[in-house]
Amino acid sequence: MNKHYSKQFKTEIVGKYLDGQSISDISVETGVSRSTLYSWIESEKNYFTSKANLNLRDYHFLKSKCDRQEKTIEILKKSPCPVSAPLRNRYEVIKALKIRLQ
Repeated sequence: MNKHYSKQFKTEIVGKYLDGQSISDISVETGVSRSTLYSWIESEKNYFTSKANLNLRDYHFLKSKCDRQEKTIEILKKSPCPVSAPLRNRYEVIKALKIRLQ
């Protein structure tokens, strides 16, 4: 029987494999055959290796994105507000920390 799976489903499954879950476990959990899983993993590998040729512009874009994410993580780590605090309070604390860290 030919089943069609969404791209999102395939990506989630490949992500499980990349996170260290075995092909056998994924197959049992999802009901997708091992050979299908191997073909999805191979196609994802081909996709990423074909995109590996980044130019300088792409590099700078990714570098700045990474820098922004690192700053955001630093802000969240330093935030004294608990998760249960009202949104307005959390926003004010994060905004103040962001200004200090820039």
